Amino acid sequence: MEHSTLRLPSVEELKPFPLPKQLSTLPEHVLREFSQSYELVNGYVQSLPQFKGYQEVVVQELNQQIHKINVCCELLNEYSEVAERIKNQTQSLNSSYGEWTNLETIQYQLLSANFNQESLKKKFEKHLNETNQQSYDEIKKFKNSSQSESDFADFVENFRKQRKTYHSKKEKMNRWNEERVTGFV
Repeated sequence: MEHSTLRLPSVEELKPFPLPKQLSTLPEHVLREFSQSYELVNGYVQSLPQFKGYQEVVVQELNQQIHKINVCCELLNEYSEVAERIKNQTQSLNSSYGEWTNLETIQYQLLSANFNQESLKKKFEKHLNETNQQSYDEIKKFKNSSQSESDFADFVENFRKQRKTYHSKKEKMNRWNEERVTGFV
């Protein structure tokens, strides 16, 4: 914004002299009273054309300043609305962030409950016991049925695979208990 400075006009700029003919015809004591009366001198100065021009400049400048102030007020109102919107959006973001943090905590708790070291060991041990029980179930099943020699060969091959898997997992479990396991079990 530009800044203008108004200054009062000097006596030379107002050009009050020569006095109008009506005043110059007055007796000297009346002229002295005239010059000593503030109201009369003020009225005379305000009636000068140069002073009226100065008043017009002041009125124009004041109108421009009023317009600038009105524009500033409008901008402030708009900014207030924008600030309120930003405030509401910030509150919404803070609320969403809090909710997200809570959900993240819940997720971590659920994951840690299911995938902590003890839980994983128990699951692996349960799977190990199931593998062992499957091989014993195969033996019982084979005993209770009448099979041929080719079926016996298939049984022995499957039984060896199951026992090899069991012993491999059993060794992993032992290493895990001794904390000698690296990588995925």
